Amino acid sequence: VIDAWANSGDRIGPSRAEQIMRQMDDLSKLGDQDLQPDTTTFSAVINAYAKSGEKGSASKTEELLAEMEQRSKKEIHLKPDTITYNTVINALAKSSELDGPKRAEAVLRNML
Repeated sequence: VIDAWANSGDRIGPSRAEQIMRQMDDLSKLGDQDLQPDTTTFSAVINAYAKSGEKGSASKTEELLAEMEQRSKKEIHLKPDTITYNTVINALAKSSELDGPKRAEAVLRNML
């Protein structure tokens, strides 16, 4: 369902994908481990924002990546992978934000 929203082309697609992921996270904390978001889930939401091209979407990809990096210190299933990092780098590189290239380079350095 997250991928469906990510690929919908609908303006609300990225935020709806994130909302579903947050609901999954809440339910997993209540004991339903089958709904626990993982790297793939977060990467799909990050991809939804990256593809949207909406104002602020590149920053949102950075925020989600930072959340993954922080949480993965205790939750190994949330460790960002190469796809996650590349998606954020791409979003920043293609954004109209003036400091996008510098931020993309910072993400690359952090990945290494």
